[in-house]
Amino acid sequence: MAELFAKSQVMGTFKGFTEKGLEFAAEIIAPYDSSMLERPQLGQFILIQLESEEEASLGRITKYIPSGLLASAEGEDYVNTLQSRGQAVPEDLKKAEAEISRSCKIAGCCQDRKQKWQ
Repeated sequence: MAELFAKSQVMGTFKGFTEKGLEFAAEIIAPYDSSMLERPQLGQFILIQLESEEEASLGRITKYIPSGLLASAEGEDYVNTLQSRGQAVPEDLKKAEAEISRSCKIAGCCQDRKQKWQ
């Protein structure tokens, strides 16, 4: 059977669905990763694993929301201070204290029925 969700392509953790009128959105959280620019970006499609590897929702990324300590008021002050000194935020601090939440509009779902995707 073809592997739909390769471990090397996992970009975050499914947090849950939210309802927006007649539409559903999925919330995904992920820690900061310097390779995140190689991952799907705003407007691109992703597959969201559901209960098993044989079920997936298709979603389109519609919003990025920074979270974690670096996105707080204190974190923003720290980043601004570093920037005014001409210094970059240390990579290990980004990994430890920054997260990105993604909101995805759900476009549909698919299931593997006897190794035939529908």
